[in-house]
Amino acid sequence: MAQDLQAVADRIRRYFKPRHLDFEALEQNIGECYALNLRRLRAELGWGQEQIAGEMGVSRTQYRNYEAGDSFPRMSTTARFMQLTGVPFPYFFIGSGYEPVFSHLHVRGHWLPVQIFAGRASDIQFEAVVDILAEHLQRRLPRPEALAALTWPDPEAVRAELDHYYVLVANGLRQFREIVQYPQEDMAALLGTTQRTLSRYEDSGEEPHFSVLMALRLWASTGLAPIWLMHGTCFFRMRMLQHQRMGYLAQLLDDVPECTQVQMTSLMRQISHLTL
Repeated sequence: MAQDLQAVADRIRRYFKPRHLDFEALEQNIGECYALNLRRLRAELGWGQEQIAGEMGVSRTQYRNYEAGDSFPRMSTTARFMQLTGVPFPYFFIGSGYEPVFSHLHVRGHWLPVQIFAGRASDIQFEAVVDILAEHLQRRLPRPEALAALTWPDPEAVRAELDHYYVLVANGLRQFREIVQYPQEDMAALLGTTQRTLSRYEDSGEEPHFSVLMALRLWASTGLAPIWLMHGTCFFRMRMLQHQRMGYLAQLLDDVPECTQVQMTSLMRQISHLTL
């Protein structure tokens, strides 16, 4: 375990590249981008506003505000929605000023059905689709070690963790600053907030302080994806497995004809709809 923690600390130090950004410019159209991507996701899922509001645990009126681009759900709500749909955090901000931050990831609007499948399929379903793709390719890509080493966590364990989301994030923020040896005042300036506000994030109990925008700012200004604040949790393991699965599927899909991509996307959509 000590070796694992050291490896994580080394990774965080390696990726930590602090830079001061113009958040006003980055966030200029962010509400509209979020709303558009949310509407596209709802259409892909085939859900009405009332159903998706119920799944998020918010009122229909509040959900309409999200689709209008007037507000964002809480980060804990967003995390639960990610678990439910299989869609990663960056998806919601495709087209925004933050998109270059995660452009190296396999997050594309036209791959939404594939992303949902990668984030929700059972191991058996995932292997079946990989086998079909391998037949089309007449070869099988070697399985990445990181994917082979990961196992799907118990969904109930993930949900139980997310009941204490802000405590986990507070611990992660403090550990992050300790690892990179960055003073609280300097980190607050980097995130475009006050030291008092950052202190609230780091000392949070169950109160919903750490926000969607602050998660994006952390990622853009430090180079650290916010999921790393949750390292060591079942939620982190779930997201890492989703990420590895998506990377593997993207490699396979890139090597097959477009008609096969369409067929496979349709198959993955059908499987996902059976499990939602």
